Amino acid sequence: IELSYLQQNGCLKANIDTLRDELADDLYQRTCETVEDSKRTLRVLSAKYPLILVSNFYGNLQTVVDEFGLTPFFRKVIESAQVNLRKPDPRIFQLALNIMPVPTADICIVGDSIKNDIHPAHSLGCKTIHILGEPWSDKQEVDESDWQIHHLDEILKLPLQG
Repeated sequence: IELSYLQQNGCLKANIDTLRDELADDLYQRTCETVEDSKRTLRVLSAKYPLILVSNFYGNLQTVVDEFGLTPFFRKVIESAQVNLRKPDPRIFQLALNIMPVPTADICIVGDSIKNDIHPAHSLGCKTIHILGEPWSDKQEVDESDWQIHHLDEILKLPLQG
């Protein structure tokens, strides 16, 4: 839709189908690189800690996790569309806490959203790691996370217990 709009308004001279395919290929390639990079960190973390993935997703997260080879790193995948709960509702995180073999105070939730991850995690008594990125809005939110990182592999340098 965006590409069509740009073309209709004379801002884009390229063939939309070709450009769309090139953009999709580039995005997929970057995603594969990011996933491969993340696997190195997840391999280390999952050998030391039980990991559960909690995500707002559309009903096919387990398939995506399987296809990218991430399944071995997670004890469980909890997806909003499957459990009828969406972050920031703390109950979606509580589902994960209920199956974790450690006390809640020893659990650390990693997320990229203060509203959807950090606030609900803290409300449950968990520690938090905020992956910093581009903000979703201009509104400044108070970051009450225990740690802030820019890249997943920085977790390995944090003074986590376990």
